Amino acid sequence: MLLYMSGQPQQGQRIAQVLGGSIGDTAIVTATYIAQALNVMRSRPPQLMILDMTVPCEIDPEFVIARFMPMARGAPPLLIFTNPTDFNDIKHYSGIPGVYVTPFPTTNLMLRAVIKEHLP
Repeated sequence: MLLYMSGQPQQGQRIAQVLGGSIGDTAIVTATYIAQALNVMRSRPPQLMILDMTVPCEIDPEFVIARFMPMARGAPPLLIFTNPTDFNDIKHYSGIPGVYVTPFPTTNLMLRAVIKEHLP
């Protein structure tokens, strides 16, 4: 299961389409609020967590790193998508084991490659 946290949960549909079929048993669950993400984390451990910081979202990286990463069974990686203009402001999170910061991929092919790289 892939947990996609974003202020625009419809982007989760794009990810589902991009991954479609080739990673058959990867369900995409979207969360816009901390409570939603916590419920998902408690019910089913994700294989990968994605935090989309390209749009405003209630969930911030510090919270995900401090709370979600320790409670997630199996230590799934956290992939943080950012705008290219904000990358330098948050790239320091990449220094934390299991955290990867990258500008949001501009094409579906690039999006698929980035996600597949981090899925176990």
